[in-house]
Amino acid sequence: MVANAWASASDDEKLILIITSYNPDMRSMQINLDEFNEVFKQRQPDARVVIESLDCTYLKDANTWGDRLRAIMSKYEGSQQPDIILLFGQEAWSTYLSQDDPRLKRIPVMAGMISRNTVSLPPDSINPETWNPATKDIRIDFTDFNIVGGYAYEYSLKDNIDMMRKLFPGVKDILFLTDNTFGGVNMQAWIKRELSKYPEYAPIFLDGRHSTVDDARKKIESLSPSTAIFCGTWRVDKSGEFLLGNAITMLGKANPSIPVMTLSSVGMGSWAVGGFTPQYRTFGGNLAHDCFNYLKDSLTASPITIIPGQYIFDHNRLKDFGIDSAKVPETANIINQPTSLYEQYKAEIWFAIIVVAVLALALIVSLVQLARINKLKRAIEEERNKVIEAMRQVEQVSLLKTKFIQNMSHEIRTPLNAIVGFAQVLSGSLDESLQTYADVITNNSDDLLKMVNDIIVISDIDAGKAIEKKRIPLNSLCNTAYSNAEFKKSPNTSFRFQPVSDRDTVFTSQHLVEAAITNILHNAFKFTPRGSIVMKCEISEEPKLAIITVTDNGPGIPRDKQEWVFERFTKINEFKQGAGVGLALCRAVAQAIGGSVKIDPTYTDGCRVIFSFPCE
Repeated sequence: MVANAWASASDDEKLILIITSYNPDMRSMQINLDEFNEVFKQRQPDARVVIESLDCTYLKDANTWGDRLRAIMSKYEGSQQPDIILLFGQEAWSTYLSQDDPRLKRIPVMAGMISRNTVSLPPDSINPETWNPATKDIRIDFTDFNIVGGYAYEYSLKDNIDMMRKLFPGVKDILFLTDNTFGGVNMQAWIKRELSKYPEYAPIFLDGRHSTVDDARKKIESLSPSTAIFCGTWRVDKSGEFLLGNAITMLGKANPSIPVMTLSSVGMGSWAVGGFTPQYRTFGGNLAHDCFNYLKDSLTASPITIIPGQYIFDHNRLKDFGIDSAKVPETANIINQPTSLYEQYKAEIWFAIIVVAVLALALIVSLVQLARINKLKRAIEEERNKVIEAMRQVEQVSLLKTKFIQNMSHEIRTPLNAIVGFAQVLSGSLDESLQTYADVITNNSDDLLKMVNDIIVISDIDAGKAIEKKRIPLNSLCNTAYSNAEFKKSPNTSFRFQPVSDRDTVFTSQHLVEAAITNILHNAFKFTPRGSIVMKCEISEEPKLAIITVTDNGPGIPRDKQEWVFERFTKINEFKQGAGVGLALCRAVAQAIGGSVKIDPTYTDGCRVIFSFPCE
């Protein structure tokens, strides 16, 4: 809801003014207002809704309510006149209908939380405590007001008297109970008019304006058995203070043998036997739709909707008076009816049924799943045996492959050594024209011999051959590796070695580490036909690692292939000699001795390979 203050609205905006009888924070009022606001804002978000309260709390102030309404309306004159006024509560409704201002009568108005019968406010000269107004019908007596819709409850004395005669034929007198509120005065005025249709009854009025709750209790105690009580309203007594809920219970205990009918549902559940009462509910949402349609559909008005009543009875009170519930209308709403064991424990019974059904279903599913699991276990066991057999065969094939490669490599290496040796012998005795061919034979034989040696190393690692370790100077390892790869070095390429101290030793596999460093240098020499190559040795602390770094200024390796080149038989340049096993051998050696080998991705002027392994 928006605040009570109001700024001038544009021509397209609609101003809806809501005037309430009481503080809008009162529960029933708040529910209706919240419902109205939610529904109306959904249909017309840009409309402006303003709430004003007459604060009609006490009947003694009824003479001032008209002034309060006029003070409110003085804020909404001229261009700020509301497009429609909604009145919530009987007091606000009657106060509005008591005005003579022609301007107010022209403004479209709707109402809710009201009854069909109403009374005009007392003039200043009349004390509200002695006020005896005449009842009026809002559908007949206020044709000069621009009433364009609304919802009103209708009370019925006839239906209550007819039912009382049927249930309690011995009743001769009726006591009408009304309280010290505007609603009490309004109901008493309506009862007096309706009683003119029943001259056979001498009515007794217990008026809260003149009686306290204790006075009422004493009066009820003194009633004769032939009297019935018709309960209208009872919230405020002569003291002007709102009564607690147990006041009705106290009155019921004053004379339990007196039958009580209710005109407004007051006393139901504790005192009243039953009655014909309005069907109370909220109308905020209905009023929101009606208000929107009225403002939208060319100002088409509709009469106030009269909400019909219903019979309601208390099963326990019927039983107290020995009345068979079959005597009440079939359409009546009967409260406090005893429930069967099923009705009493309906939720628990259904919960138990659901639990049993779920458990039964779970058991069935479990049995089905158990059977499937056993079947799957058997299938898995069969597949496992097949896999084990296949792995055994693969291992045998792999072992045979490794042995074959090792044997073939050894067999190939022997004639290769002879070729290399004789090529070197011949190169010293040939003239210059044939020397070139001898060098080609020697270089290619060295490449082929290196490739065979690499395959043998990889095969030994794959076969899980035991690694023999010994302590050896780190510089010695690097120098030997350089000697093994030097044949690939171009005369146009410079090489620089940055050693560690001659005292620095490592405990590792000399054979494997030399093979790895040899391949790293071999690759550097092969791909750096001119430029420089630097091999650097370091010993790190915690963990103590030997770190061999080989840096060249060749073409380098693209970043997306810096891991790929460590796979076996991979080559970036297919036109370069080699089988693609050199770096794969380095990775296999590093993993075998607990080290690592990688390409430095931050170096972009060539290629930098970092090979590290434990010193101990």
